[in-house]
Amino acid sequence: MKSAKPEQRDERLNGTLQKAVGVLLASISFNKGLKKHGEKAVAKLFKELTPLDQVAALGKRVCVPQCPDALTDEDKKRALDAVVLLEEKRNEDTKVRSCANGSKQRMYLKEYEYVASPTVSLEGLLMHLVIGAYEKRNVISFDVPGAFLQAKFDDDKMLLLKLRGDVIVDTMCEVNSDHKKNVRYENGKKVLYMRVIRAIYGCIESALAWYTLFTETLEELGLVKNRYIHHEL
Repeated sequence: MKSAKPEQRDERLNGTLQKAVGVLLASISFNKGLKKHGEKAVAKLFKELTPLDQVAALGKRVCVPQCPDALTDEDKKRALDAVVLLEEKRNEDTKVRSCANGSKQRMYLKEYEYVASPTVSLEGLLMHLVIGAYEKRNVISFDVPGAFLQAKFDDDKMLLLKLRGDVIVDTMCEVNSDHKKNVRYENGKKVLYMRVIRAIYGCIESALAWYTLFTETLEELGLVKNRYIHHEL
């Protein structure tokens, strides 16, 4: 029995990931959602892909056009597939979610590369809440829209995101018309490669990039790390 080609294995892996995420998040594939919801799904897709072009709050690029003719076969092999799902909410509204399938990145990590981000333990979180309640402290929580996208990768990092399918590729070209000249066909499917310059969701180092930016920003504001619970990377 012949083994599957690398591109076939990648496509199977991407399909498996989409199914798994779909089950966990009560979502369906975008193509299935498109057949069910039509133009409504396309409108939601446009809204979801717009932040991939630039961070609205910063006016800075997230993914930039990449000419596929300048890419090697190895570059294309390492490109991360975009996972696009449609979530059906209980109020009958819909939302399109997208991320990169960063699983293949682990195959190319070097021994000295560290991509894990420090994460607060459940015990640590509960202890802070208990102390805050005991000392009658005021607690404020806040959300950073598109948090990961605020963090920028190193300029010399070559990270590619690959979009597949007519509707998804055409919609990205509507978001940024500069992509139109880079559209190609692979195995009869329309594809688009984009170079990723900011920490999009799904990349294995995105959480670390955001953590680094967040802690450095707080330190610039005068805050100091807790030496009892912080471990330097």
